[in-house]
Amino acid sequence: MARIIHPGTTILIFEKGLGIVAGLRLPDSDLKLNARFGKYLLCVIHSPVISLFVNIVLLVNDSPWGSTLAATALRVAGAMTAAGHHLDAVFFRGDGVYNAAAGTASGSGQVDVASRWSELAKTSGARLMLCQASAQRRLGSAVPEPFELAGLVELADLAIDCDRVVTF
Repeated sequence: MARIIHPGTTILIFEKGLGIVAGLRLPDSDLKLNARFGKYLLCVIHSPVISLFVNIVLLVNDSPWGSTLAATALRVAGAMTAAGHHLDAVFFRGDGVYNAAAGTASGSGQVDVASRWSELAKTSGARLMLCQASAQRRLGSAVPEPFELAGLVELADLAIDCDRVVTF
C-alpha cells in the first residue's frame, strides 16, 4: 500500500524487543512510502499536514530494568520535544518510580536513568512527577531533585489539560 507522507513529517520506527531503531525527519518534498509492517511499527509523531504541535503527558509504569518500556519512554520523550511538541509532565507510577533512583542503569553499560530524565526536564521544562503512594512504598521518603511527589488527582488534572497522554 503506497501512502503519501508530507514534507516535514517526523517519524520513528520501532522493532519489537529493540525499541526505537530509527528516527528521521523527511525533507521538503512529498515521499511515497511502501510500508510492510511485519516486525516494524511506523509511528508518525509530527506531521505539519495532519496535526499541529501538541501538549503531551507521559505515564511511565515500568522500572528501568524490568523491560525496555522506560528506556523507550525516555527516547520517545526526547524525540517528541525535538520535533517541537511540548512535554507537560512525566508521571511515574508503580515500578516506574524506580526511574528516579540515582545510579539506576537500564542495562549493562547504560547511563544513569535518573540523570537522563533530569536532563530531559531541564531542556524541555517538563515536570517529573512520582506517584506519592508508589514512591513511599518503593523509595521511602527520599525524593531526588527535580522529581516531585504528586497524587492521582494531579495526574487527572494533567490528563484533562493536555492533548495526549502516552503510556509506557
